[in-house]
Amino acid sequence: MKNKVNMEFHNINSLKFQTMNAMDLFFNPGKVAIIGASRNPKSLAYQTFKSMIESGFEGAFFPVNPKADYVLGYKSYKSVLEIEDEIDLAVITVPAKIVPFVLEECGKKEIKAAVIITAGFKEVGGEGVFLEKKVREIGKNWGIRIIGPNCLGIINTSPQKRLNTFFATPLPERGKVAFVSQSGAICVSFLDHAREKGIGFSKIMSIGNKVDIDEVDALKYFKDDPETEIILIYLEGLAKGEEFLEAAKEATKKKPVFVLKVGRTPEGARAVSSHTGSMAGIDEIYEALFKKSGILRVYELAEMADKALVFISQPLPKGNRVAIITNAGGTGVIATDECVKRELSLAKITPETEKKLREKVPPYASLANPFDLIGDADAERYDWVMEHLLKDKNVDAVVSMMVPQKMIDMEEVAKRMAKYAKNGKKPLIPAFLGERSVLKPIEILKKEKVPFYTFPENAINAVAGLYQYMILKKFRKDEKEPLFKVKTEKVKKIIEKAEKSRDGFISLKDAFLILEYYGFNLIKWEFAEEETDLKDRCKKTGFPLVMKVVAPEVVHKMDVGGVVLNVRSEKDAIIEFQKMKNRFETGFKGVILQKMGKPAKELIVGARRIKGFPPLIVFGLGGIYVEVIKDVSFGLAPLAPSEAEEMIKSTKGYNLLKGVRGEKGVNINRVKDVILRASQLVTEIPEIEELDLNPVFAYMNKTVIVDARIKVFQN
Repeated sequence: MKNKVNMEFHNINSLKFQTMNAMDLFFNPGKVAIIGASRNPKSLAYQTFKSMIESGFEGAFFPVNPKADYVLGYKSYKSVLEIEDEIDLAVITVPAKIVPFVLEECGKKEIKAAVIITAGFKEVGGEGVFLEKKVREIGKNWGIRIIGPNCLGIINTSPQKRLNTFFATPLPERGKVAFVSQSGAICVSFLDHAREKGIGFSKIMSIGNKVDIDEVDALKYFKDDPETEIILIYLEGLAKGEEFLEAAKEATKKKPVFVLKVGRTPEGARAVSSHTGSMAGIDEIYEALFKKSGILRVYELAEMADKALVFISQPLPKGNRVAIITNAGGTGVIATDECVKRELSLAKITPETEKKLREKVPPYASLANPFDLIGDADAERYDWVMEHLLKDKNVDAVVSMMVPQKMIDMEEVAKRMAKYAKNGKKPLIPAFLGERSVLKPIEILKKEKVPFYTFPENAINAVAGLYQYMILKKFRKDEKEPLFKVKTEKVKKIIEKAEKSRDGFISLKDAFLILEYYGFNLIKWEFAEEETDLKDRCKKTGFPLVMKVVAPEVVHKMDVGGVVLNVRSEKDAIIEFQKMKNRFETGFKGVILQKMGKPAKELIVGARRIKGFPPLIVFGLGGIYVEVIKDVSFGLAPLAPSEAEEMIKSTKGYNLLKGVRGEKGVNINRVKDVILRASQLVTEIPEIEELDLNPVFAYMNKTVIVDARIKVFQN
């Protein structure tokens, strides 16, 4: 009978869990068990529980400590199984070796959410890897959603559900920003910096080793969270790139999402692995991922704070025309340079506005943007200029800067800046350039909850962030990728039967056949397996021709004498055939014969597949120069036509392709066709690990593939 009751309870509880968002279990629990709650003030477990109590949580706490009757005034239990109440969330702070045991007890107790603060898992290697695997298995077996291990957990600043499991920081100010961090230390330091900036938060997640809950879950939750308007993510690596892409696409339609991805260099990537056990991918695929999903990438924590600060209170501009106000010429020059760098333009005000400004601006001041109001500019002068620049139809945003002046009431200037920064129609970005001498005006701006900056570059970068997101929202379109008529099944059969090198490369012959089945235009070619085939094959190809060896282990043919150019007769073809056969005696399968191509613009189109991510598509100048010049762009398959076109236009070589100084250009649409077919090929044929079309000859009326390498995954 008891087992029947327990089973009924389990079914009811499971149904209840299925009908609610799993993330609500973490951010909106009613009853929380703190497993490992300690009475030692110097312990992490004590400080974690103390933070939870001090957060003002209105639910119920149930500390679990087999050696204590009470912890911080709350009745303690020897085991979570002794608690009579249903528990919504378990916060686990016991040593790593004990975590699997207490997690099993959580499963028996029907607890469906757990935050594992404890470190000592994958990030330390050895036994830690085994323990983390065990934790993952237990979570799946019992249907427990897990944040961590090796994390700080969660913060919810909502007055109705205040909760803070961070042992290292007090409850931050309430606001509109959600922050997700893979690193607990970065999370704490950023929150401290944000506090000084006056940035408030809705919810915060420190996700640590991501045994279960990760950035994908966070994006799906925060995109619909009514208390969150801006999403910030500190990222060290992704295991589920394709899922992240889809979640980010949906989130960025609703809210700005900023990501700081670290581990960009090989050295940084190694540091990531030693820190949280997370593997960092190549930076190019992350760059393409963020671009395709609409994520705004930042490169420094300070930049993330600057961008969040301006998005909290300022409207999006309608364009990129910026008016710069200053009381010192040098700062105006710096701001101007930064505008150009950030693809912003200096606004050209109307004659009517200039005439109006002259009414209260002295003749020795400069009214050529940047507007230098001179060192004696007071609050009235700033007020007058800000008012009329914001009214000007040619101005999309205003950056109002002040260098400290003893004879000026800077606090009054700050009040006037705050007034216009809260206008709600156009962004106005205040900047007081200094440190100690500008503390009082900065405090006024912070109190008024408007953005403030202490360097010209930061202020302009903030405007650039607003403009970038405006462009994203205005011109974003859900464009479908084209589907060419291809022969997918025949390609799969070729790959299945193909002889492969030790590294997984298939022969040039098989690569060419695959490309033909996907509609690529190849330079005329024939395959000669034996010397007796040469006469007929050469006649079909025509002279002069190129001869290329076909041998599984010969990948870089040019480097080892596997390519002969300008073969002009059948006699020469026979001689070169014999030379190749002797040179590549082991594994020699024959030769590819190709008609010599006319001079052309040489391009490369390629693809690389990294586990967990969509295929990365590469485009750029090709031939022998690709390794040296490296003028390449990246995208993620499947590509839409506009994405392929943007890849072409974003390279420096684009001007060469259009034609310069009397040179004829190439057919860009034909080039785009090659990129789109490559995208479809690697999307539909997941067996392909790498694709390298190099060179691709581009002409006015066509593009042709001259050489190719295809690498497939090994079984």
